[in-house]
Amino acid sequence: MNMQENGESVPQWAINTPKLSFTDRIGVAIESGMTKFFTIWGTNCSRYPLPVIIVSVVIAGSLCTGIQWLEVTTDPIELWASPSSRSRIERDFFGATFRPFYRTQQIIINARNLEMVILESDYNVFVS
Repeated sequence: MNMQENGESVPQWAINTPKLSFTDRIGVAIESGMTKFFTIWGTNCSRYPLPVIIVSVVIAGSLCTGIQWLEVTTDPIELWASPSSRSRIERDFFGATFRPFYRTQQIIINARNLEMVILESDYNVFVS
């Protein structure tokens, strides 16, 4: 029996409910199942807080133990080039056959026959 706004009870057969499609019925079943599950879970977590905290800390701690096997790679060649890639094989061959190859990190270009330019900012003085 359901209640009307004025407080009177109405039998279930008198309530006009729309016909739900198959997917809507599945959705309602999943939603009601999840509601029941999380209601029970929340009730148990609030009823027994100490075991919940202890189990959570144990799980988090056991998952964190894998960090001891973590190996950090900062070499960009190891990060971006597969050992079997053509560019990596050619680079290794070049490094083994000839002298080591270093890329230029910075190029400074000066013009000839110009007078000195001084740029003053709030932080530095640049002379070129």
